[in-house]
Amino acid sequence: MDYHHYSEEPCDAIIEAGGVYFPLHQQAMLDLSPTFFSDLFSKGPTEFSVYTVHNVASYIMRPIIQYAYSKQINITRRHVKDLLAAAEYLSVSDIVQLCKQFLEKQHCEEDHCETTESPATHFWPDVPPWERSLLYKLAAASEKQLTKKNASKVEAKLQGASEKDTVHSGLAYTMERSARSLSSSESMLAVP
Repeated sequence: MDYHHYSEEPCDAIIEAGGVYFPLHQQAMLDLSPTFFSDLFSKGPTEFSVYTVHNVASYIMRPIIQYAYSKQINITRRHVKDLLAAAEYLSVSDIVQLCKQFLEKQHCEEDHCETTESPATHFWPDVPPWERSLLYKLAAASEKQLTKKNASKVEAKLQGASEKDTVHSGLAYTMERSARSLSSSESMLAVP
């Protein structure tokens, strides 16, 4: 259904969000999110009533209501996170998906990420690509930091050691690091 379908019918509810009142048609909101709005509308009288939606700012509620009528929404960097949070709260799956797609596109444009599969896909297959990219970068940064710390410890141990001790220490360090890497890879694969 679209706005023209409802334009001939009088509004049968008002939603208050953030101190702003929005006259609307209950059916338009029920079509948008049956779960949230059927619960909300069941709390009031069957006749025309004002329903308060908590935890959603008016500047976010307005585009959500407009989407209920037009199936179009303008998502911007400035409000995408608030819109996503509100859409999740209101159980508006269409807007949740649109926000996630927007965030993924923004992340890829900013970081020039490629659409090819990264190593993180193997460890986090159910995580959306933009989140997976962040997780991969975090893991890489953590490993780099750990490598720097461990390298300085090894350098300190090697000062004053003989060549034989140096080769043995380096081999032991490499084997220890490989074992840790293998064990962490196995534990990451075991995560459901």
